[in-house]
Amino acid sequence: MTRPHIEDILSALEVDIDAGAFTWKERPGIGVWNKKHAGKAAGYVRYDGYRIIGLHGHYILAHHLVWFLHTKTWPNEIDHIDGNRLNNRLANLREVSRRENRRNAGRNKNNKSGVTGVHWDKNRQKWVAYIWVDRKFKWLGGYNSKVDAVPRRKTAEVALGFHANHGREAPLS
Repeated sequence: MTRPHIEDILSALEVDIDAGAFTWKERPGIGVWNKKHAGKAAGYVRYDGYRIIGLHGHYILAHHLVWFLHTKTWPNEIDHIDGNRLNNRLANLREVSRRENRRNAGRNKNNKSGVTGVHWDKNRQKWVAYIWVDRKFKWLGGYNSKVDAVPRRKTAEVALGFHANHGREAPLS
């Protein structure tokens, strides 16, 4: 995949890497464009909650652009540590593998127990704890109370190297 050169990026955008913010610069001789866009936040928020910036025929994730401008290399995968897809501050980003990124995932919006990997199994009449590791389901046991199931799940997360934020409530972006 080709991406724009750093000179093209910096000629079109005012950049605040620490804040993860991009605003359009004025473009000489394009008064109509300038009235509409210059000085305003670059890009748009895509359906999945990520900011996308269209630049010279390329569509770039804003958090990838922050990382590139900081390191001068394009990342494969970036994790938003706090889970907020619009928080593109450099301090909130880290380059990770897909596996590491999944180990910092927020709680599924359909979760009813309030704890990732714990749910009530009406057939067993037990609270069950489980975890997915490298696309494999690992049973952690059935328990008479949620209070007993939750620590088993949390212990497994720590033992398997999950991020401390894994399973948090998804932030409001």
